Amino acid sequence: MWVSGPEPAAPAGVRLRTVSGDTDRHTAHRIMMASFAAHFDFHEETYTQWYARMQGDEMDWSLCW
Repeated sequence: MWVSGPEPAAPAGVRLRTVSGDTDRHTAHRIMMASFAAHFDFHEETYTQWYARMQGDEMDWSLCW
């Protein structure tokens, strides 16, 4: 479903951009682990485990923000 109209403004201090490089991927991993830490049956993954599960070598990281 596509919605027409003006793009909503981000909250003050928030900037959206695409993932760029290994530093951003490590940040994404930390955010995912922190976001789901209290979720039922959560199992923390190392960066290497997470990257493999995300199929990081084949993933189009430009689609992530």
